[in-house]
Amino acid sequence: MTTLPASNSGAWRGVSAPIYPTAAQWADSVANVAVTIGSLSLNQPNSHARLIISVPSGTTQLVAWIGNTLISGVFSFDGSVGVYVDGVYNTSWANPSTLAASVVQPFYLTLDGSAHTVELWAGYQQLGSTPLTFLGTQVYAVQGAGISLVTPPSAIRRTVFYGDSICEGGASSPNQRDCYLARLRGIAPAGMAISQEGAGARALWDDSGTGSGQQGFASQALLASRLVALVAGATTREVVMVIGYNDINGHRWANDGAFAAAWGTALDAIHSADSGVHIYGVSMIDAAIDFASVRTLMAAEAATRTGFCTYVDGTTLMASSGLSGDGTHPTSNGHQALALGTGPDAGTSSFKAMLGI
Repeated sequence: MTTLPASNSGAWRGVSAPIYPTAAQWADSVANVAVTIGSLSLNQPNSHARLIISVPSGTTQLVAWIGNTLISGVFSFDGSVGVYVDGVYNTSWANPSTLAASVVQPFYLTLDGSAHTVELWAGYQQLGSTPLTFLGTQVYAVQGAGISLVTPPSAIRRTVFYGDSICEGGASSPNQRDCYLARLRGIAPAGMAISQEGAGARALWDDSGTGSGQQGFASQALLASRLVALVAGATTREVVMVIGYNDINGHRWANDGAFAAAWGTALDAIHSADSGVHIYGVSMIDAAIDFASVRTLMAAEAATRTGFCTYVDGTTLMASSGLSGDGTHPTSNGHQALALGTGPDAGTSSFKAMLGI
């Protein structure tokens, strides 16, 4: 792999050799498309994937070289990397919008000299202009005296959420602390891993063909393969479908019935890829547009697949007061309601209750 460019050189190059993470060293991820920033080739993991770093006693500073192909976007956290120290959220690093997309930038974490486990969380991602180009953040290299990358832990239960910007934590801030995935990780029992296959602006339509404007997987079978790969190896394997807002609001299908039918065939594709996966089919949360008729159609599709799919009415997960001003994306309190069923915007259920954790 290309070494750090001269334009980013400095004192850190003389302290410790940089470690270049491979795709396999990211927890809660699978190999994604490689991205190029300037002359550098970077591994872009799934959003909210974790790079786990063991920091020995005596090391007081860690540096991460971060690139960003999502320089400016709808939300303030676009392009950020979250930092956890010993399981507790610490800060987030975001490349400034003034930074050219061809530059990787160093970020520094000061520690107290005790041994620590540091996690770097990949952040929000957005669909690019061509298929399977997910714009977002990449950790190019890390440096620190005596540090090492920890092999992603095994899990007996793996759960992946598949969705759009709501799934990504849109309008929660800081994203890697407040989004519902982060909150669920915070209460997950030992041996449970939660991952995400999401992107802002994503629709099931994007992952259902190769027509003009479709930016995801070329078929639902390929989508299913990706989702199954994210839960592979666990005894309990679960896929949570939280997709559909952009399908309906973006008028991607001929009518609501066509979307619901495609949603049903996506359930079948996942089941065909791994019959041991249980699917939670979650309909849209309350929003500024009315999804009532679509929810009815989705429930009917799930009702014919009860052996491997549980339908979840999205309106039970959060009160509409949990939406941000755009009428679409939940606030931090909204994400608390979705994940835990607590706070001022709590509904009558939650992802915690759904998953039984």
